[in-house]
Amino acid sequence: MDEDHTQDRTRDWRDLCNQAATELDPAKLMNLIAELTRALNERDRNRQSATGEDTKTCRGISLHRKLAV
Repeated sequence: MDEDHTQDRTRDWRDLCNQAATELDPAKLMNLIAELTRALNERDRNRQSATGEDTKTCRGISLHRKLAV
């Protein structure tokens, strides 16, 4: 993956965060959160493959717990 493509992906997840922060429609918010989760997982995978580090997180678990409350 080239640097420009990586930077585009980085902006994408940040844009998704901003959109989710102001979205009032629950269905649209759930879609944004799902898309954000995919974008962050992809970012983590790319970082892991680039550095060889283990970047596992509990983001999905935390997100589901927060939404269930």
